[in-house]
Amino acid sequence: MGILAEEVNVKEVVVDVKLSGDIELDTAITVELKEEGIMRDLTRLVQDLRQGAKLLPKDKIALFLELPMEVTSAIQNREKMFSAEVGAKRIEYKKSTKFDAEIYSKFGDADIWIGLKKS
Repeated sequence: MGILAEEVNVKEVVVDVKLSGDIELDTAITVELKEEGIMRDLTRLVQDLRQGAKLLPKDKIALFLELPMEVTSAIQNREKMFSAEVGAKRIEYKKSTKFDAEIYSKFGDADIWIGLKKS
């Protein structure tokens, strides 16, 4: 079941022997799942920015974020974990003029800005 879950990008596969062989998918996206997706996408963006800035995994950063409120809330709910994953000593939720690397991107329909400075 683990391989199936990984292949279709789901957290859990449940087999109900009472079903007539049809496949039924529960496509409800919970707040928790949405936040996990946001965190995964932002982590990838920050890691790509770190790589572009030629930082090593051991290098700590100050991270500056200009994001929509929904995305900011998702990060704040998991800030300790996010900081550890991207190597951030601190996170500021505002645009900065002092940074070593930056990226402008889209997150859904919203424009975002991410900047980082080696600490």
